[in-house]
Amino acid sequence: MVLIVDSGATKADWALLDGQILDRFTTKGFNPTTQDGEAFSDVLEHLKVKTTKNLDSIYHYGAGCSNARARAKLSDLYHNFFPDSKLHLTSDLLGAARAVCKGTSGIVCILGTGSHAARSDGHVLQHHFPSLGYVLGDEGSGVHLGRLLVQKYYLGGLPESAAQKVLQVLPQLDADFIYTFYQCQDQAARLAAIGAFVISHKDEPGISDLIDESFSCFIARRLSVYQNHCKLPVHCVGSVAALLWDKFSQQLSMQGFTPGICLQKPLDGLVEYHIHYARD
Repeated sequence: MVLIVDSGATKADWALLDGQILDRFTTKGFNPTTQDGEAFSDVLEHLKVKTTKNLDSIYHYGAGCSNARARAKLSDLYHNFFPDSKLHLTSDLLGAARAVCKGTSGIVCILGTGSHAARSDGHVLQHHFPSLGYVLGDEGSGVHLGRLLVQKYYLGGLPESAAQKVLQVLPQLDADFIYTFYQCQDQAARLAAIGAFVISHKDEPGISDLIDESFSCFIARRLSVYQNHCKLPVHCVGSVAALLWDKFSQQLSMQGFTPGICLQKPLDGLVEYHIHYARD
């Protein structure tokens, strides 16, 4: 029996397999790089109670799992409850690749709260640059969309109709916003919340152009390195990709890339991968 989990910092999607799906559920997530393990231990304890058979393997695809110390921390948590299970702890980027490539070569993008990209053979990552986070990178993400909107709102870069809409829906963008933003501890979350406004007003004049700018920036920064592989399909996972796939795929085509498939949540694709394509 195999357990698969796709985990972000706030939410984790799980599937229990034994040749077919036995159970699916969602719990609190865990990022071993940025969070302590107490809440995730509670999740694993509950999982231990509901799992009646031994787990042969656990595949954890998660945020914060690229660092060896973070993986060791996560490994200790799992072994407290499943000491005999074989653990496979790896990044959400590899999870995305396995979810969408279906065992074949492709370019994979994560476009959610943050962003990332890689080239894969469908089983392993063949090339990727490090994630730079919301301060130095995350182009094309919800955070980046929010950042661009704030910039354009304050610097007069929006049409009057769009600026009025922003003022109505986002009254927090008042004279104190800049001060409170730099004092707060959840800057990325605040920008992502503003990014949600951008997505819900994607056809508004000025905002539509902002989205194109964000995606064009992502392609230039993250995908231009793969120009020699532009015939490979470019697949995506993440909420931003799913909600704005029409605009992102159009930008891909305009810049010479081949749009592939898009999944909002990787778990469905990961289940398919481990049933039909996995090599281990």
